[in-house]
Amino acid sequence: MLIEAVRSLPETIQLEVNIYGNIRQDPDYADRLKAIAGDDARISFCGTFPNERIGEIFEKIDVLVVPSIWFENTPLVIYSALAAGCPVIATDLGGLSEVIEDRINGLLFRKGDVTGLAEISVCWPMTGRCLQTSLIIQNLQRPSLCTLTNWRPVIPKLSKAEGEKMKCLVLGGGGFIGINLCERLLLAGHSLRVFERPRLLVGEKGSDPPVLPFQQSVEWVEGDFSNPADVEGAVAGCDVVFHLICTTLPKSSNENPVYDIETNLASTVNLLEKARNTPVKKIVFISSGGTVYGSRSKYPSRRAIRLTRYVHTVLQNWQ
Repeated sequence: MLIEAVRSLPETIQLEVNIYGNIRQDPDYADRLKAIAGDDARISFCGTFPNERIGEIFEKIDVLVVPSIWFENTPLVIYSALAAGCPVIATDLGGLSEVIEDRINGLLFRKGDVTGLAEISVCWPMTGRCLQTSLIIQNLQRPSLCTLTNWRPVIPKLSKAEGEKMKCLVLGGGGFIGINLCERLLLAGHSLRVFERPRLLVGEKGSDPPVLPFQQSVEWVEGDFSNPADVEGAVAGCDVVFHLICTTLPKSSNENPVYDIETNLASTVNLLEKARNTPVKKIVFISSGGTVYGSRSKYPSRRAIRLTRYVHTVLQNWQ
């Protein structure tokens, strides 16, 4: 959609669009994007980058564009952009519009509105400077965005007794939040077991495994979260379980809700059943980015209103 918006503008309009993402993850989709981009020199496919370079990336851009066509789960990249003083252009959909306030810290456009996105791009040089100034003032006037350092008070409480450390299991320890959590747990002196998909350990064809600097310091277990035997083996002998696994994305969960329920909800219930018969004393469930970063101060939120309408529409279709 962003590529179509750029291609609809005359070549005399100077702008530069850098598209980040692993093009080898879905080669067919990547080929379609490149075909739409054609030979437009204003569009570049930049691949991926290590998370520690995200600040450097934001320094090089004027605006982050998130042109989603489905409901999102408050993407972490939006919070990173706002913390860096980078405005955001996003679709006016749940999960995005709760964070981006139109003409306050970014701009919103209607889902699928290529023309609207193109018009925003043309007007950005003037609008962007105003929003960047507004963001700088907002960041000076409010506390910094929640970071993983806020978890520090929680980790010491995991100790059974003074001087005794816990055996912790992190389900999904290879993700962004998981890697940071594992580092904090190790710094606190706890022993650690990480449960991950085989891809993160051996690497799938056409994809690169993540860089895990502490991988030699933990016990790594690979398996299928939906397999009760794999989960039972991972939980055995642990005192605390951190559950960060999610098997779907917003797009895939909408396209196949049955799979979403079977692999996330049912698998989590199975985890609870397995933990009930073990020494596990606590399960910490990270349900969403919104939960990690805190609740909204204004109610009802636009997401709640949109979700109510969505559920009503689904029920009508089922009747």
